[in-house]
Amino acid sequence: MNRLIISAVLVLVAANVTSGHHEEKSMPAMDEQAAMQAMMAAATPGQPHAGLAAMAGDFTAVMQMYMGPGEPMSNEMTVKREMDLDGRVLVERWEGNVMGQPFKGLGRTGYDNVTNTFWSTWTDNMSTGVILFKGVADEATKTITMTGTSTHPVTGQPYKMRSVATHNDDGTESMTMYEDLGQGETKSMSFVLTPM
Repeated sequence: MNRLIISAVLVLVAANVTSGHHEEKSMPAMDEQAAMQAMMAAATPGQPHAGLAAMAGDFTAVMQMYMGPGEPMSNEMTVKREMDLDGRVLVERWEGNVMGQPFKGLGRTGYDNVTNTFWSTWTDNMSTGVILFKGVADEATKTITMTGTSTHPVTGQPYKMRSVATHNDDGTESMTMYEDLGQGETKSMSFVLTPM
């Protein structure tokens, strides 16, 4: 709570300082109580965060990589998921082998109360960059669809990515990844996670 108060005070101070020097770019006037309520609403975990918490646990994962015509390349991994930052972020660590090489990946998924969107970041030991996804959930189909942009390691050019994660009735989770390298969207990977 003290951090929320400090944050709210800093927002108010910044707004007052800014309005005194740059009228055209100042934040709208806000009383202290309204600012405090807005900060608390932005920082308080809600139902979407509870949904992320329900995804925590240990899993086995089968990953299929679609690298061209023919059968996809299959890899098996373990996934450990746990909530962090007092129930605000789901952190997942992947370990296994990809194309005969040891693989480690780190994902973080959260829900932004301010923008009403899910977000996710991904980093792994086969790259030095980070991918940021944003998206929405569809409760009727039990899916979360996110879009993002990555940079191609060969061309250095950005390309679009999309992921669709589905919570299946049998307790498993499936996810499909798509890429658009400028010639239309194609399926690049799919995963099935099974609780241990």
